[in-house]
Amino acid sequence: MARPYVCLLALAAVLLLGIATVSRSKGLRGKEHRRAPRIPSQFSQEERVAMKEALKGAIQIPTVSFSPEELNMTALAEFGEYIHKVFPTVFKTSFIRHEAVGEYSHLFTVQGSDPSLQPYMLLAHIDVVPAPDEGWDVPPFSGLESDGFIYGRGTLDNKNSLMVLKRCVPSALES
Repeated sequence: MARPYVCLLALAAVLLLGIATVSRSKGLRGKEHRRAPRIPSQFSQEERVAMKEALKGAIQIPTVSFSPEELNMTALAEFGEYIHKVFPTVFKTSFIRHEAVGEYSHLFTVQGSDPSLQPYMLLAHIDVVPAPDEGWDVPPFSGLESDGFIYGRGTLDNKNSLMVLKRCVPSALES
């Protein structure tokens, strides 16, 4: 029964990481850095391409959960490897603790700079429910980009939320 929540915890942790990282600037940087935006309001063409490619790669991993007892363990393990690949800075940063929960979930704890502030948690999931193979205009795990849209399972629910951090979190950490 705990395994369906594994994917949920994984994405939640990564989202938490992004927000907490951006808000941690107090005390960790000089005053001149505190006033500067941590995440750019506009991304370069190269950054946009990298973000799109990261999302396409996430979409191409068929993280289908058929039931709490029947999960695509291979895809969940592959997704875990994938986030290590696209979030290398997150896994190498000393103030971020990563824990694997139930083998396939990822929990990230970000140490803030002000312990008097209330903590918060962001949640997301990477799994999708089963759907028939027929009836799709585009293969559901293709990550195909066409006419300015990326097609595939998870583009609107919830892999998109996780993968947007691909560029935002490293940018905030490197500022």
